[in-house]
Amino acid sequence: MAPVQKPKVTLSSEMEDIDASSSYDEGEFQMDVKGYFLIRINPDTRRLEVGHCRQNNVILKKWSANSAKELCQSILKSGVVSRLDHAAYLGRETMKAEIARRLKIPYVQDSDLKL
Repeated sequence: MAPVQKPKVTLSSEMEDIDASSSYDEGEFQMDVKGYFLIRINPDTRRLEVGHCRQNNVILKKWSANSAKELCQSILKSGVVSRLDHAAYLGRETMKAEIARRLKIPYVQDSDLKL
């Protein structure tokens, strides 16, 4: 089967160029009414794990996978995320955990990777 040709990328003459760093607001965080996530690399299996909590770090559901892509797809299908910013956060953090696992460096949720 021949590969599908992708169209050439072009810039619109009306394209708006936005510097996102100038509008970033750390205080903008809002809790998702459906709960929050705890993310880690399991020290025994080396798989990525995500726990879903509503309060006090009591895990109600747990997902495990070898990739952020697998985790995010499964979690989003389960309906436990109601906010787009929360979905974006989940994608960023699980990808950081996957990178840390591959590079064999520590992963700490909400912290920068020490590369």
